[in-house]
Amino acid sequence: MIGCANPAADPMHVMDRSLGSEGQDDPLAVVGGCRVHHDLYDTGKLDLLPHLEKGARKELAFAVERFGMLAVLRRVTCQRWGPMASDSNS
Repeated sequence: MIGCANPAADPMHVMDRSLGSEGQDDPLAVVGGCRVHHDLYDTGKLDLLPHLEKGARKELAFAVERFGMLAVLRRVTCQRWGPMASDSNS
């Protein structure tokens, strides 16, 4: 569960259920959080990665296996990750 003052757990899907239903009923597809953090995450206003790095490695690995690293990074960090521009001097 991500840390906050509210002890009430609300299961949050690491990846949107709309992205695919395969595996979304697995316990590894969700992490716990309060309703406020859940809503922030669902609306793209919460970078979940700092909260998951130490405590939810299995959940992250589960999501990466199904959706790929880039898709998971985009969703979990609320950032647009993409390939780096190549250096023309290399």
